[in-house]
Amino acid sequence: LAQNGGRAIQTFFKVVGEEVAAAKSKPELASFAEALEKANGQLQAATMWFMANGMQNPNQVGAGAYSYMQLTGIVAIGLMWLRMADAAVTALASGEAEDKAFLEAKLVTARFYAEHILSRAGGTRDAIVEGAASVTALALDANGHAPLAGGGVAVDDVFQHLAIGIAGHHRLDWGVGRQGLESRAVEIDHVLHLLAQGLGRQLGVAHATAR
Repeated sequence: LAQNGGRAIQTFFKVVGEEVAAAKSKPELASFAEALEKANGQLQAATMWFMANGMQNPNQVGAGAYSYMQLTGIVAIGLMWLRMADAAVTALASGEAEDKAFLEAKLVTARFYAEHILSRAGGTRDAIVEGAASVTALALDANGHAPLAGGGVAVDDVFQHLAIGIAGHHRLDWGVGRQGLESRAVEIDHVLHLLAQGLGRQLGVAHATAR
């Protein structure tokens, strides 16, 4: 991050800022551009906090590294969605679009990204700036591991991402869609079984099938 005086991340900020400024002049993109601009500002604030505090206490950078990657991804994918939305607006305005429904769906999806994903940037920045102390608060054991707290941190989110990842790895159909959870019961059960096995190995515990 700090290599070459932070040139890479500063270049990224510049690219986002320039494209946001251009998009704000288009009514169809203004709302998304403003949301991306705000998220980019949160990423800049987190970066400056890293720069200001990392040299004094590297653990603060380590504690916020995962959240920083998340925040960077939110902004980077937001830039991609701004470009896709811009292309959709241009194609629709030309009057020659072959699939208007597809292009309109792109704009709706971009709006969803702004309202549901870009809006998370502020909270993610807060986790970086305000949450470092709680990450490093637990004393490490002889193996350098922190003891497992009751329930762990964001267990539901971890399980969701692990389960989806396992489903993809084993080529399982994870989508529930209109067919409902009931019709995916066997696949979901298999995913959870694999997840339990993986966690058992990770924790060094023998896994016993409970079914």
